[in-house]
Amino acid sequence: MTVFAGVEAEHIVTGRRPNTVAGDTDRKTLINLATERNYDGDIKAAELYLKWLQYRTRKLLESPMVWCAVKALARALLDKKTIRYKEAETVIQKAYRDLFEAQKRR
Repeated sequence: MTVFAGVEAEHIVTGRRPNTVAGDTDRKTLINLATERNYDGDIKAAELYLKWLQYRTRKLLESPMVWCAVKALARALLDKKTIRYKEAETVIQKAYRDLFEAQKRR
């Protein structure tokens, strides 16, 4: 799902799917892994499984809680190029608190 998250987040923000070589390479790698390890070479089954994973990724990103965390991390990454786990955790927790406070005020 991690492989799909960037592409799906970009699609949500821009309204279009990015056309990237990296995404294509990741997808080919995923298909190869899925067919070799999980579906005994059945490419169609692997592709359907990956489509489902992409769909689930999109649905998770559309969740207000998940999306507020994504936006908060994206903003933090604009200030810094690298964020360590503990800092990311703090950013996400603050985003959740802010979201809950905003929902209480409604």
